[in-house]
Amino acid sequence: MLHLYKKVVPAIMISSVAVYRFVKGMINKTATFFSVSWWRLTTYATRKKLGLLRIKIYENLTFDHLSTSELMSIAKHEAHRIEKAHYSGYMKTRKCKSYDISYGHVCEILVLLESRGVDMESADIRWLKKVTDYFHRMDEFLEEGKGELPRFDPEKFVEFEQKAKQRRSTRTWGESSFSKAELEEIGRSLIECARWAPCSGNRQPWFFKLLIEPEEKILLRGIKEEHCVSAPLVIFVGVRKSSYGAIGTNEQGMYVDGGAVSMQMVMAAHAAGLGSCWNHFCKDFVYSRPKNLPIFKNFYEKTGIPEDIEPIALIAFGNPAFVSPPPQRPPFEALCPRGEQG
Repeated sequence: MLHLYKKVVPAIMISSVAVYRFVKGMINKTATFFSVSWWRLTTYATRKKLGLLRIKIYENLTFDHLSTSELMSIAKHEAHRIEKAHYSGYMKTRKCKSYDISYGHVCEILVLLESRGVDMESADIRWLKKVTDYFHRMDEFLEEGKGELPRFDPEKFVEFEQKAKQRRSTRTWGESSFSKAELEEIGRSLIECARWAPCSGNRQPWFFKLLIEPEEKILLRGIKEEHCVSAPLVIFVGVRKSSYGAIGTNEQGMYVDGGAVSMQMVMAAHAAGLGSCWNHFCKDFVYSRPKNLPIFKNFYEKTGIPEDIEPIALIAFGNPAFVSPPPQRPPFEALCPRGEQG
């Protein structure tokens, strides 16, 4: 009996441990399953709410059905991926296969663009060609195109800060002596400065409309303040929604891109001694009041702005009647706090 006891008891203990480990493992797996599932569900809901469900699958992109502007946007984005991968050292790692796909996309799009009669000698097309030509020897690409290294000068911070402090939003205009031709040239100069602003994925999605004629600016009456109607020059800033179609038509980056290009114009105008006023013109503003929508639609129709253009801003330019007092800014410590705040 004792002999049997010595055999049965250890067997029961071993079995109990095995059952315990099995049950514990199943509980852990079940908890992990529900935890991961809940995370996936909440992530899906969040992405759906933000309109970010359409993500880019590089292996499955097709191009024949896309517009020329969409093709250009994707090609620039893919070429930019290749270029920055080289700077980051990815071209010499296992990730390089991903950039082989991007290379193939750019080559395919260039063939499509040429078949559509696009000017293949334009500056941006030539840049795309150069990236593909140098794909297997990107070191040469960098060596040929690199610029002169700048010299750090902390005094420039002080100069720029003082200049930035002097900028004001102008809502009262002085006497304008600009002719229509001069205003067109000012607008062109501002846009030339703006088009070198940074943008997400190198898509360069911007769209501008110069508003000089009184009958164009008066279309804004009722939706924007009088300083937009009375300004000598107003520049509408928008971005092409189709430029983001390869990744997601509701990408939030389009608003960042529109903001960056707007600020570039504002600071360029300030540097030239011109007053300006940046005015919010995104869809959230347009839809904030029922009366805004018909005015907005009429503005788009009368000025010939395509429906694909997402509105970002209206920037008014002219000679200020006076320089307004500055609204004070929060101190550095409030904007960049250190440690936990009580």
